[in-house]
Amino acid sequence: MPTAIEQLSEILQEGPFFPKGKLEKMNFVAEYFLMKFKEFLSPDSDLYRSYINPVFSFEFEMKSQLFLSQLKVFSLRDGVLPLMHFFAINQVPDSNAPLIIIDSKLSSLIPDVWRSKVILRTPFINSPRKKTNKIILFLSCDPLNMPLEILEIELERLQNKLIGHEEVYLFFSSMRIRGEGEAIYDHAWTQKCLLKIMEKVKGCKIHIISFRDYLKMDISFCSFMVLNPLNYYFTDSYLFHDASQRGAICLGCNLQPSHLPLLNLSINHGFYFHQNFSSYRGENHEKVLRGVFHNISSYAQSKQAIENKFYPKDFMDWSHDVALELYEDCQKNE
Repeated sequence: MPTAIEQLSEILQEGPFFPKGKLEKMNFVAEYFLMKFKEFLSPDSDLYRSYINPVFSFEFEMKSQLFLSQLKVFSLRDGVLPLMHFFAINQVPDSNAPLIIIDSKLSSLIPDVWRSKVILRTPFINSPRKKTNKIILFLSCDPLNMPLEILEIELERLQNKLIGHEEVYLFFSSMRIRGEGEAIYDHAWTQKCLLKIMEKVKGCKIHIISFRDYLKMDISFCSFMVLNPLNYYFTDSYLFHDASQRGAICLGCNLQPSHLPLLNLSINHGFYFHQNFSSYRGENHEKVLRGVFHNISSYAQSKQAIENKFYPKDFMDWSHDVALELYEDCQKNE
């Protein structure tokens, strides 16, 4: 029987696969809360198209035995919070479940029973390094995703990468929906975040830009970074793909490997795939999962207080602790 990596290689050679059924027959939902949650993550959560069918797990009915059963593979853009919810609902893979691609940074959260169905992805760039004097920083503006103490650590790490850059463009993801004025001046957390950044980049000219400003920019000679160190809500940002295909260089991203299966998403970037899982941390998490599982119900079962049933507060807090734990481990291993 072919391994998951061998199956994926065959799928990538076959080209794009489109299911025969209409979306409404594939257990996709239009729940108000779920749409608002994706909107909250926008533009990081914006749609991009690929052979590997990128999707967030909260976009479909996860308890169905036939979820996305017409697809051969799909790529979860989930961060820690939705991924842990996914495995709480789907504790054992269905025999007909397609291949699932998950960000390699979250490999230690994948239960052993799922690993034969899971492939890990890592982004790469294949553009040569070029000298730039402008850098765009994309920040997902939320205290759970970017606590101020974590931001300080990341800014310290960023300072070496800022050498040679004369201008810094800041884009706070929450601005797209809420507007620049509200995000910067009326949101206390965002304002504190901005002040910390200004302290660290004193030698650079700072521009605060809106999503519209960003789309109008010629970024082909810019560097960029998506500051998402905890990977709490998402791991696969639309902004990374958009900036890469427009010619910007992602700082800290791996160069294209020569020996692993890969998928080019543009002439500048793509994903490579492997199954080098980290040791499973489930023994530390399964007891907690069982404790909160009774509060996590499929949103197909109830229309009341859906936000509390989908992501109960204790589950969100616990997932945040898991994200912090993974981040601290990553710091130790560097």
